Amino acid sequence: ILARLDRRREAIEYLQKALAKRAFDPYILRDLAKVYFFDGQFDQALKLLESVRNIKPDDPDTLFFTGRTYLELNQLDAATGSFTALVEKQPFYRQAYYFLGKSLSAQGQPGEAAFNLGVFYQQGHDYRNAVLQFKQALKHTEDPARRQQIETLLNASQEQLGPSDRKPE
Repeated sequence: ILARLDRRREAIEYLQKALAKRAFDPYILRDLAKVYFFDGQFDQALKLLESVRNIKPDDPDTLFFTGRTYLELNQLDAATGSFTALVEKQPFYRQAYYFLGKSLSAQGQPGEAAFNLGVFYQQGHDYRNAVLQFKQALKHTEDPARRQQIETLLNASQEQLGPSDRKPE
């Protein structure tokens, strides 16, 4: 609650007190890491998140904030790896696709970035933007299997558009 009220310093103090009583509690560690993240203390956040990953390697929020922290630290390969692991384990963790797309874009992979942004928009029922992203992904993708996957998602998104949303090619 303190962190949400923008009283992060107090939140850190309380979470550190809780951590003193339960030193290896992954939920306290993760919450403290999130407060550090939102406070801009990325190195501190990353240390805690890595500790949590040793205890609970498949925790979705830990993977997500680990990826976001790597992204803030401009460690793009690590960020991409974290977001990729998350979407493989939790395919409906919508925000992960957005940040995976952002990370891939920063790495000069426009096709994969657009694909992941398309999934992000599709899962949010923003089919117009999903269609735009999937079309971008097709422009940058040569692999036939990946193109088929994109076309399937593109068609599904286009079917969700109302007649007034459809624009001629």
